[in-house]
Amino acid sequence: MDFKLSIKELSSFNSDVISDPEDWLNRYELRSRMSNWSDEDKRDYLELFLEGKDLIWYKRNKAEMEDWMTTKTMFLDKFDGQQKEMRAWNDLQKIKQADFDDFGAFEAEFERLLSKAKVSDKGIQLKLFISALRPKYQRIAIKNRVEDYTEAITLIEEEEAVDKVMAKSEEFPRNRKTKPNEIKKVKVHQFENNEMYEALVEKFQELTISLIQKIDQKMGSIESKQNPNEGSSEAPKKG
Repeated sequence: MDFKLSIKELSSFNSDVISDPEDWLNRYELRSRMSNWSDEDKRDYLELFLEGKDLIWYKRNKAEMEDWMTTKTMFLDKFDGQQKEMRAWNDLQKIKQADFDDFGAFEAEFERLLSKAKVSDKGIQLKLFISALRPKYQRIAIKNRVEDYTEAITLIEEEEAVDKVMAKSEEFPRNRKTKPNEIKKVKVHQFENNEMYEALVEKFQELTISLIQKIDQKMGSIESKQNPNEGSSEAPKKG
């Protein structure tokens, strides 16, 4: 593959923007395989996809990058180390089901972020999950009093399966002639006490925001201890 074409297909790495450095590096390796780069090429060409302070870090440490594996390890230690959990935690607070084309993709990304953020408390997992759901599914989870986000996933998958069946059944009468006296009105009931569930969802969201704020304070305290010199200019020595 032409080298110039490969460059166009690869996005530059910016540690202030890229939320998953490991994923970016994996894509870099895939592109390098498509271009038949040697390990030495991968190490050297990496410089072309860095900028700003990330490029400065690379140049300062290049002498220690004896081979690609060493370069890869140093890259991940620098950009996917201490900040990995914090980035994943921030992304967990932002993730919304509405931003995904289907529920399966949302579920996979949510679980990936849970793993990266190392959130093991089932209560926190559930609150984050329900907060990210569409209102319709929030009501289902709260109405059924699920205790684990995996229970909510099962209920939602069942609901989606029913919706698909109903959608197909609604299309069927359109494909055949129906006599006037065969048409029957079917009253569709919404959730019982819908207003009550709306209030519960709102209260749940308030509790979740309060919990997230407390965890944010704790994470911020940990981050400040790990990075006591945060905000100061970078010292002219190896990172």
